[in-house]
Amino acid sequence: MSMRVARLMPIAVLAVAAGGAAVASAQAPARETVTALLNGKKVTVDYGRPALGGRSVKELLAQLPANRIWRAGVNEATTLTTESDVVIGGKKVAAGKYTLYIYAPESASYELVVNRDLGVPVRGDRMWPHYSDYETIKDKEVARIPLKSVAPATPMDRFLIGLAPAKAGASSITLTWPPSDSRLPRGPLLRAGAVAVLPAIGLGLQLYFSRHYPQPPLFGDPAGYYNTGLRFREAAARLGAGEALAPVFASVRGLFYLLGVGTVFAVLDTVRPGGVGFFRDVMAVFNVAAMLGAFALARRLSGSFAGGIAALVLCAGYATFSVQTGRLYPDPITSALLVWAAALYADAVGLGSARRMAAAGALLGLALIVRAQVLEYMVAVTVLVLAVTAGAWARSGNGRRLVLALLLGLAPALCLWAGIRWAVGPRDDVVRMGQVTFRPSYPFGFWQQLETDGWTGPYRFKQDPFYRAMEARARAGESDLLRSRARQALFTVRYVAARPRESLLLVLDNAYRLYDRPANDYKWDYPYPYAAQVTVHRIVVVLGVAGAAWFAAEQPALAGVFLVPLALAVLHGLVFPWPRYNVPAMPILLASAGALLARIALWRPWREPRTRRRVLTVAAPAAATLLLAWALRARLPEAARVGHALGLLLVLALPFVSIALAGGRRRATAWMAGGVLALLFAAHVARDRRWHETTTRLGGDVAGVEQTIRLSPESLGRLRAAPEAFVVFDLTVPRGDLQGATVEVGDRSFPGGALVPTIPRLRESTATGGRDRRAYPQWWALRLDPAVLPASAAAPLRVRLTVPAGSEATLRGDRFAGQDRDYEGPSLGDWPHYAALKIEYDGDYRTPVRVPLASVGTTSAVLLSSGERVALAGVHRVRVVVPGTNEGWLDWESGSVGPKGGVLVWAAYTGTRGEAELRPAGASTLRFPLGAREDFDVSADGWRLCYRAEPPRQDRAYGEYVLFAPPPRAAGPLPLRVSYRAGLSQEPMFFVIDRRASSADLVHAARRCGVTGNVVDGAARIADAAHNNYPEDTGRWSVSAVY
Repeated sequence: MSMRVARLMPIAVLAVAAGGAAVASAQAPARETVTALLNGKKVTVDYGRPALGGRSVKELLAQLPANRIWRAGVNEATTLTTESDVVIGGKKVAAGKYTLYIYAPESASYELVVNRDLGVPVRGDRMWPHYSDYETIKDKEVARIPLKSVAPATPMDRFLIGLAPAKAGASSITLTWPPSDSRLPRGPLLRAGAVAVLPAIGLGLQLYFSRHYPQPPLFGDPAGYYNTGLRFREAAARLGAGEALAPVFASVRGLFYLLGVGTVFAVLDTVRPGGVGFFRDVMAVFNVAAMLGAFALARRLSGSFAGGIAALVLCAGYATFSVQTGRLYPDPITSALLVWAAALYADAVGLGSARRMAAAGALLGLALIVRAQVLEYMVAVTVLVLAVTAGAWARSGNGRRLVLALLLGLAPALCLWAGIRWAVGPRDDVVRMGQVTFRPSYPFGFWQQLETDGWTGPYRFKQDPFYRAMEARARAGESDLLRSRARQALFTVRYVAARPRESLLLVLDNAYRLYDRPANDYKWDYPYPYAAQVTVHRIVVVLGVAGAAWFAAEQPALAGVFLVPLALAVLHGLVFPWPRYNVPAMPILLASAGALLARIALWRPWREPRTRRRVLTVAAPAAATLLLAWALRARLPEAARVGHALGLLLVLALPFVSIALAGGRRRATAWMAGGVLALLFAAHVARDRRWHETTTRLGGDVAGVEQTIRLSPESLGRLRAAPEAFVVFDLTVPRGDLQGATVEVGDRSFPGGALVPTIPRLRESTATGGRDRRAYPQWWALRLDPAVLPASAAAPLRVRLTVPAGSEATLRGDRFAGQDRDYEGPSLGDWPHYAALKIEYDGDYRTPVRVPLASVGTTSAVLLSSGERVALAGVHRVRVVVPGTNEGWLDWESGSVGPKGGVLVWAAYTGTRGEAELRPAGASTLRFPLGAREDFDVSADGWRLCYRAEPPRQDRAYGEYVLFAPPPRAAGPLPLRVSYRAGLSQEPMFFVIDRRASSADLVHAARRCGVTGNVVDGAARIADAAHNNYPEDTGRWSVSAVY
C-alpha cells in the first residue's frame, strides 16, 4: 500500500502567515475533512482552511519563523489518520493518527513532515504549537517527505488539501494554494480595472434609464422626506440668522423621527435646490457603493478574487438598481451602508479585528437612523441574537471583545435615537404625514390582511375586519380594550389563534413573497425583460440563501452577515410583503450568491464523477417531474400541479444538495436552510389560487377566441332580470388599444372600442411611473344588452373576440377539475378584492377569489387565422358578471307645480363620470351625463332637461338644471329622483344639490334655456340624500353573480 505526494510551489509559504493570523475557534475559518480508501481502509486528513484574503506572497514570506515550519492549515493542528500502514513518498507510516507540517525553506525543496505528537487544539486566544517552538516536538517526527511541484489544477484563494480516489492501491495528496487565481487578471492594475469596469457598467445603466425613461415625480413618502429636509434647512437658516434655539427647536422637534433621511435630503437640496434629477444621480452613486460593498463581502466570504468578481457581475446586471432608484426612497443609501457593514463584520470575524467590528456596528447604526422605521425592531433582533448565542461568543476573550466592539459601534446611533425619542415627546407631526410606524394606534400586522390575501390597502384606517372585531368586543363589555395595549395584544393573540391555518400560511407566504420578485414598481423591461428579471432575482435569492448556509457552516459567526435579510423576512412575514422592502438586503444576497458560485466552481470535489452523479440524482428527477407535469397539465391538472411543485422543490434543492455533499457541518446547515426555503415555497403553493392559469396569445396564428356559456332556465331568467350585467374578458393589451378588435355577443357585433378597461386609477403604481394603466392585466368590460341573450336555455350564450392581423393581446384562462362549477382566479375588481400595493408585486392589482358560477357549463375554443376552430380542455376567462351594491341615488321634492305644469330650476355638483337617470314623478327617464363641463339638453315624453354649465367649483363639475314639466296629474310638489350605477368601477360618482345657490343665478340659467315666465324651486325639500355619493355613501360595488 502506498501514497504518492505532490505539492504546488507556493503552498507552504502562504499558509504559514494565515495560520499566524487566525482568531479563536468561535471565529474559525473553514475546516474540512478529506478521505480516501486504500484497499478498503480509510485515510483521512482534517485541517483548517485559511484564505489568502488579498495578501501578497511577499508579505506572507516575511512572516515565516526562523525554523520555516507551519502546520499545513490554520487553528487546530492538521491531522492525518490512517486505518492501516501506508507508504508516503517511500516512507512507511504505521496505522494511527499524526499531525502534518510543512517545512518551507527559503531556497530548497519543501517537505511534508509527519509527527506523532497530536498537538493541543486552540483554546480561547491561545494558539499552539507556536512555530518557533516546533523544536520541542521535533524528536517525534515519523517522516519527512520531499514535495514536488505540479501545475495547479484548481486555482483558489483558500487553502485546499486533496486526496485523490485510489487507483491500483495508490492515492495522491495534493496541497493547493497558488498566489492568485490564474483565470483572472493577475496584475494590480488589471484587477483594479476589472473591479472598476463592472460598477461603471452598473452606473451607466442607471444613468441611461434615468434620462431615457419616464421618472416619477417626488410624491408619497419621499416627498415627505424631502419636505422634512426643507424644514430642517429652514431651521438651520433661522439659527444662522441669530434666532433663539428654543423656538427653532420647537418648530421641527416633531419631525426628528425622520432626522436621518431628512438630513440626507436637506444636504442634497443644499447642493442642488429642487434638483430631483441630481438626487437620482446621487442615489445611483450609492448603488455603485453597494456594488463595491458586495464585491468586498463576496471576496471575504469566498476567500477569492473570483468570488468578488462574480458578485460584481450579478450586481451590474441586477435591474432593480436602475429601475427602482427613480422613486427616491433612501434604499440605495441604506443598501450601501448595510452591505459595507456586513463586509466589515466578515473581516472582523476573519481577522479578529475589534476596530473593524466597531466600524460595522457604526455603519449598521447609521443605516438604521436613515431608515428609522425599523430601528427599534432591528436593535431588538440584534440583542435577541446576541443573547441566544452568548454561549458561543462569551466563552472566549476574543469573542467578548468583538461583541463589545459591535455594541460600541452601535452606541452612537442608539444614543441619538434615545435623544430623538425624548425630543419628539408627544408630538405627532410624522404620524400626520402617514408614518404610523412610530406610533401605531392598535396592533398592526398580518391579522389585518387575512381577508385581502396579505395585502394592505383595501381597508381604510380602523375599517379592517380585525379592528371592527375589536370594536365589537369593546362594545360587548371589554370597555378598556381600545385603550389598553396589553388587552389589545391579548385580543390579537386570540384573534390569530382562532384562525391558525390561514394565519400560519399567510405569514410564511408573506416571507416568501418579500423575496419572490425584484423591486420594479412599474415593471420596466430594462435592461432586459421583466420576466427574465424575476428569474435572475429568484436564482440570486436561492444561491444567496445556499451561500449563507455554506459560509455559516464553515464559520458559525459569519451567520451574522445575513442578519438583515433574515430579520426583514421575519418582519414582513408578520406584517405584509412588498418587493420594495427587500432592496436593502439584496446586495448582501448578491454577494453571497457570487461567493457561492466562485466557491463551487473552484471546489475540487465538484469535478469528481461521484459528486456529479449525486447531483444528477436530484437534477434528473427534477427535470423528469417538471416535464411530466407539463405533459399532464391539460388532462390531469391537479396531478400536474403536484408534479410541478415537486419538480420545483427538487430544483430548489440542487444548490443545497451540492453543499451537503461537502459533509460535516455543511450538511446540517444545508438541510436546515433548504428546509426553510422549501417550507416557504410550499406555503406559497398551498395558498396559490392561480396555479391553473393558462394564456392564449391573440394575433398571428390565433385570430380570436370563442366562449360558450350554457344557462339553466332559472339562471337565464335571473340574468335577464338583472339591473345591469357585463361581459368581461381577462386581457393584457400591451398598447392598451382594442380599437381594431371585434366582439360578438349572441347575434350582435360590437367594435373593440366598446370594451372598457376596469382597472381603478392607481396613480401611484401606474401613472406616476409613466405607465398606461390600460396595459396592465385587468378585466375589459362590455355592458350586456338583455336583447342579445338566448330566447331559451336550450341555446347557449356565445361570445367571440377577434383581433386584426398585427394586433397583440393575451387572454387568460383556467384549467382545473372544478372549472364548470367555480370561477377561481383574480377577482373581478370588486372591493375589497384588490390592492394597489399588489400591482408593484406582480403587475396585477386583483387578489385571488373563488366564486361559484351561476351557469351550468362552459366550453372554450380558439379561432385560427386559417379559419379552423380548435376546442380547448380549459376555459377562457370570458364571463358575464352581474354587479351588486353599485347604485347611488338622490330623492327630493320641488316646490308646488300648478295644473298647467311649470319650469323647475336647481343647481348641483356632479361627477365624475358616466350617466345618471332623472325620473320626475315616476314618469319617463331622462338620461344625462355626470361631471358635464359643457351645456346639454335632453328630452323624453314631454319632459325636457336643460343644463347650463358653470366654471368648476372645488374641481367639481357644477351647473344649473332647468326642467320643463308637462301638466301633472295633480297640482303640488313634484317628487324627483336621480339615480346612477357605477358599473364595474371604483371611480367616484355623485349628484349633490346646492341648496345655497342664489335665486338670481337660477333665474338667469332659466332665461338661458329660453324661459320667459316664472320658475319653481326645483329642490324645495331633500327626501333622501344618504346614497348620493358613490362609493362613500353606497359602498363599493360587489359581485352578485358570475356566469
